[in-house]
Amino acid sequence: MEARHQASVHSHGDITQGIGAQDSLISFRAWLIALGLTVLLTFLASGQVLAAVYNSQEYSDDDLAILKAADTDPTSQLDWAETTAYGVMTGVHWTKRSDNKFHVIDIDLSYKSISGTFNLISLPFLESVNLSGEIFTTLNLSNNEALKTINIRGNSQLTTLDISGDTALKSLTLTANALSSLDTSDNIALDWLEIDQNNLSSVDFANNINLRHLVLDSNELTDLDTSQNNLLIHIYANNNRLTSINIHNNTFLTD
Repeated sequence: MEARHQASVHSHGDITQGIGAQDSLISFRAWLIALGLTVLLTFLASGQVLAAVYNSQEYSDDDLAILKAADTDPTSQLDWAETTAYGVMTGVHWTKRSDNKFHVIDIDLSYKSISGTFNLISLPFLESVNLSGEIFTTLNLSNNEALKTINIRGNSQLTTLDISGDTALKSLTLTANALSSLDTSDNIALDWLEIDQNNLSSVDFANNINLRHLVLDSNELTDLDTSQNNLLIHIYANNNRLTSINIHNNTFLTD
């Protein structure tokens, strides 16, 4: 009995020592966590964490310069002009390219109530732009050679849009703006075009030989000639002032 009792006490002592060691380990881990949080908060306060995470050397200087010069609205909610956290610039999506730099591939600033003029020119990897619901008067999206999609709806102030040099553009949606003219002569890849509810009195699609879908409703058009657009499947041109229509060669048109 004595031997068993001694053994029992000895085992209890081992357990007690084990629990003490475990408590010490937990305390040490808690201390490390507290130390780490203190260091993190210190860096956050000084802005050094953002500088480390969003290293400016990883971002294209040219793209950044274009973005920071784009917005002319002094009351804009965009943070493009002053931010150092490039990876979270409002509405901008980046991707790393072969030069090991991040480049802009997508911009979505829909319904931000930005006014005035806006210039996004010569962004080499930009593929998509959504500027719907703004109050721009003039937009310049020219010479974006990789740009494939533009969506600008419901901008009642927009009278001028420059898309020259956007040779890869495939889809252009410009519903419910105030455009009185539009030049698509450089947009030879254009497949989808919606320019309904504008103030257009004339249009020329002779160079848009890949066009398949065309919406022209509610403009001021008097003439419509799509004879060069042999691939057209859909044309919608209600509520215009058409006196002349040439749809010769549009053999793929459906009702």
